[in-house]
Amino acid sequence: MLARTQPDAAANTEFTPYELRALTLMKRKYAKRTETIPDDIPSMADAVRWLAELGGHAGRPSSGRPGAVTIRRGLELIKPVAIAIELLENEGKL
Repeated sequence: MLARTQPDAAANTEFTPYELRALTLMKRKYAKRTETIPDDIPSMADAVRWLAELGGHAGRPSSGRPGAVTIRRGLELIKPVAIAIELLENEGKL
């Protein structure tokens, strides 16, 4: 909902630092060749769009806005990565 009402808000208001790192890593892995992913904190709209794309949203204008199912699929993809990053960082291995 925040992606629609406050699209320019920083994504770190709703996502943990580990989730943001996982999202950025996964988006870089699956990014299009012409797409560049910045290192700074994405906006709420960008973070939700990336999650939806990871969850299978086509991203075409005719596809409409991403729904709860595609966003959930994206979250299910990044959650284990975020947990792994957190555990590795806590053990000093990252």
